[in-house]
Amino acid sequence: MRSIEIQGYDLVYEDAVIEFPNNIQQLALHSCHDITFLSKLSDTTNLTTLRQCYLSNCNGMEFITTSGNRFPSLELLVLRKMPKLKAISDGITSSQIFTKLKSLKIHSCNSMKYLFSSGMLEDFQNLEEIEVWNSSMIQEMVEDNTGLFSTVLLPKLRRLSLSALPELKCITKGVLICDSLETVEIWDCEKLRALPFSINYLPSTLQHIKGKRSWWDDLEWDETGCKNLLQPFFDQDNLPWNPSH
Repeated sequence: MRSIEIQGYDLVYEDAVIEFPNNIQQLALHSCHDITFLSKLSDTTNLTTLRQCYLSNCNGMEFITTSGNRFPSLELLVLRKMPKLKAISDGITSSQIFTKLKSLKIHSCNSMKYLFSSGMLEDFQNLEEIEVWNSSMIQEMVEDNTGLFSTVLLPKLRRLSLSALPELKCITKGVLICDSLETVEIWDCEKLRALPFSINYLPSTLQHIKGKRSWWDDLEWDETGCKNLLQPFFDQDNLPWNPSH
């Protein structure tokens, strides 16, 4: 895999760019504080083959991309300790940006209030794994400002792991439909009082719901029979290893 790692790079001029060679498949940026969004780095036509992207401690980055910039081959996106990161994209709706993304991992990004908007759901239809840890401002996974409480469809999602998110109040205001979902892990999300499942759309693939017994017992349910159907999958377990340390 053709890879590039950049650490501690600062842009001398505001409009400066980094010229990457073609056919990069893996990119890692660490402590590049002058970069405000990933697509500022280079002509993104040179990143069309990028499959894995790791960003950490880039203190100036507010968004991963803006409208018109696409990463059509990206499968893994890891964001770690990005203190100013507000969102993955700058308020845009679906535009085929991350159509092949399979795994999204966010650790210690304390300015994010949501992962992505409902308008971008079409970009995440191949998403298989979502992992979010230690992000103090996140309030919901999918932001929906329409007020319609629409259905959230993530057909290939297999694993959802949320941990140490003190402000998380809901995963989504609508019903979550994940026909491939196998594992749900919820740890130290004390304000999360409900799971976005419906009796009519429970995934037949579900194997485990992991979390504290006290959290599970205090959950609120819109459908009285939903908890009974999910109870056999609840697995009280110890908090897993925290990847942010």
